[in-house]
Amino acid sequence: LFIRYDVIHVHFLGMLSPIANIYKFFRPKTKLIVTLHGGDINDDMPVHGKKNSLFRSLIKQYDSIVTVGPSLNEPLESKLGVQPSNTLCAGVDHDLFYRLKRDKIYDFVVVGSFLPIKGLDILVEALLTENMPKVRICFVGNGPMEPLLHQLKSNHEVTILNNKSHAELREIYNQSKFLLFTSK
Repeated sequence: LFIRYDVIHVHFLGMLSPIANIYKFFRPKTKLIVTLHGGDINDDMPVHGKKNSLFRSLIKQYDSIVTVGPSLNEPLESKLGVQPSNTLCAGVDHDLFYRLKRDKIYDFVVVGSFLPIKGLDILVEALLTENMPKVRICFVGNGPMEPLLHQLKSNHEVTILNNKSHAELREIYNQSKFLLFTSK
């Protein structure tokens, strides 16, 4: 409360929401933005009850409500009685990503930040299990878990690439048999 914020962005409708609302109570000029990702509305939000009533009142204080994908708009309205201000595209841009005839040089590709929440530890553990057939796997991204990925090189053909442009990703996707999405 001693620091003045012009905007507070709550990334997931959950435990931080009441704190942001309390801040706005004391500093009403602060703009509140919330981004809803799905689990917060589809899984964690009941249709009725005390929790629903609390979040119905809290979300009305937000200046902007952003959903990640249009599939969240209906549950948001039916559960909390509000419409999103904006909806981010959570789909695929088919003008950028499309099928190309390429040789499959990777069995699997993993694209994203090399962070614990991305589930790379589980993937590495699975790939290091006994009797695991040798695979050709490409990791695209960066982050603190990169050293863990190097452990796979003793049993598998591993390629680690830094961040790539969309055009480069299109090529890599088309050179792969499967995309692994290991995020927790």
